[in-house]
Amino acid sequence: VDSTLTLTAGNYSLNANTLSINYGAGNAISAPGGYILSENLPPNYGIVKWNIGNNSGPFVIPFGNILSANIPLTFTPNTGDFGEMEFSTYKTAPSNVPYPLAVTSIPYAFNEVVDRFWNISRSTGGGIDADISFRYQDFEDAVPSTVNKHATRWAGAGAWDLSAPFVPYLTIGNTREVAISNITNIQPTWTISNEPNPLPIQLINFDGEARNNHNYLWWTTATEMNADRFEVEKTLDLASYDLIGSVKAQGYSITEQHYELRDNNPVHGLQYYRLKSIDFDGSFEYSKNIAVYYGPESVFEVIALSPNKASNNISIDFAYNSNKDLHIVITDIVGKVIHEEVFSRTSGENHHLDISADFSSAFYFITFYNEDLKETKKLSFQ
Repeated sequence: VDSTLTLTAGNYSLNANTLSINYGAGNAISAPGGYILSENLPPNYGIVKWNIGNNSGPFVIPFGNILSANIPLTFTPNTGDFGEMEFSTYKTAPSNVPYPLAVTSIPYAFNEVVDRFWNISRSTGGGIDADISFRYQDFEDAVPSTVNKHATRWAGAGAWDLSAPFVPYLTIGNTREVAISNITNIQPTWTISNEPNPLPIQLINFDGEARNNHNYLWWTTATEMNADRFEVEKTLDLASYDLIGSVKAQGYSITEQHYELRDNNPVHGLQYYRLKSIDFDGSFEYSKNIAVYYGPESVFEVIALSPNKASNNISIDFAYNSNKDLHIVITDIVGKVIHEEVFSRTSGENHHLDISADFSSAFYFITFYNEDLKETKKLSFQ
């Protein structure tokens, strides 16, 4: 685009392509009724490239999501030559995967990090100063009750820059906006994090399985302080949740406490549950989602697969309810076996494995199989 782009209705889907804006004025893009749909997962981002140079802004990239919510990113240069800027964004799973390229971790626990990443880069070097406002939809916030948040930048070498101050978010319809000012290093990846708030319950586990005509859920706490109650919520789409039931907490305890709850109205197939731990003052924290399959068939689903090049490690979260041994084999691109093991289920449906090996290449394949199933996924250590 050499002059201006006006989006009047609907979405302009990038489909993992790059939209180049050569006109360096802040009004080069306007969106009175439409939006740009980036949302492509790594490694193939949907990118807006804007030749900003040393022009003044603000420059509004009118991103939207698949639910047609407007979540623009506003970039305001203060000083410096920014050259060609590239912007992209995408929503993640509740566990914040997949990570952007080169990112190997998240700044805090996954339930303290918004389910969205932004990638920003510039073509020039030299000193700069800029302001950025990030916007996301409210349900992407893992802990919506936390008012103070801050923008966090991936600094490389396994670390995040956590120096930005915590500020109250701004509510705009069903979206939230978090701003950061006077940034001197804008690359390469950003997310939004909650201000950590120590809560009164230390959760050891939360799991579940199908039994007869109901789904049985259980959890254990290590300690409780000022704990009021637990609520269990269920979802089929990982977006909207329904309350299943509530259990009174012990309140004050320094010994393990065990709890259980039944979902007497399971649906046939896969459903997800999360545990909400609530304090006497109303503050609360969510657990990660667990998966339970209700029905006669066995279930296997990889929930999260996270390679970590720095530690030569693969972290795997998966749902599996069969009593048959599950074989796990990792091979390189020519078929050489790098690692293999057999997983034997003892209880529950949600499981976690950490696998360490010599992952010195960029790509591998991991295969899960038993006599009834076989599934292969690609691993990238780039």
